[in-house]
Amino acid sequence: MSSEGLPKLALWRRVQQDIEQQIRSGSLQPGAWLPSEGQLAASFDVHRHTVRRAIARLREKELVTVVHGKGAYVTDRQICYRIGRATRMTAAILRTGRTAQRRVLSSSEIRADKRLAALLSLPTGHPVCRVRTLRMIDEQPVSLTTYFYPLPRFAGIGRSIAETGSVSEALGRYGVTRMQRNDMHIRASLPSVQEARTLQIGRSKPLVELLSVNLDASGVPIQHVHGKIVSECLDVVVSLND
Repeated sequence: MSSEGLPKLALWRRVQQDIEQQIRSGSLQPGAWLPSEGQLAASFDVHRHTVRRAIARLREKELVTVVHGKGAYVTDRQICYRIGRATRMTAAILRTGRTAQRRVLSSSEIRADKRLAALLSLPTGHPVCRVRTLRMIDEQPVSLTTYFYPLPRFAGIGRSIAETGSVSEALGRYGVTRMQRNDMHIRASLPSVQEARTLQIGRSKPLVELLSVNLDASGVPIQHVHGKIVSECLDVVVSLND
């Protein structure tokens, strides 16, 4: 990892980005200690103060925790998501003081198969809008979610989510100000090639799948959600009192 030929001012950032990539990819797991200052300096062929600046930036981004006299270890980045009838993951993220972003990957009209139709109390073959999104926390991909909405009631919902960056705000445009979760299924899976690429993880890293049906204030099913979340990012707690 010779630093020859690189701008001197960029060396600390190179070290920071290299270590950050190892953390993001899972090569460095939560709780793992980083090599010592001296080892990192030798590995990157840089001075110790360059390593210190890189570690300081990683600490600012809450990716590592520094323990005086011992070194730095990878911070546990899990979000505590308490599942109840009305709780939403965005609220759980915001409570940690971190930034949540949502990007619409695709939006299309499909015909509901027998299973989807039953979930949304629709006849088989009824038109449904399918919206695929990528959720990011502090600009890091953490989950892929597919939403299904009955048509024509929610025509254009994909565009609304893209414009607002928020499912709740988008639904507000359709007069839905409150939703209640009808049920939720939790299971685990491994990512496909495309999912691993989009989430920037290895294919051996497990995903937590959350599947739910949400109702409007009148008790009508309006949304089926299938989320796939990087397991190390989420601590799921099921609230039996909600």
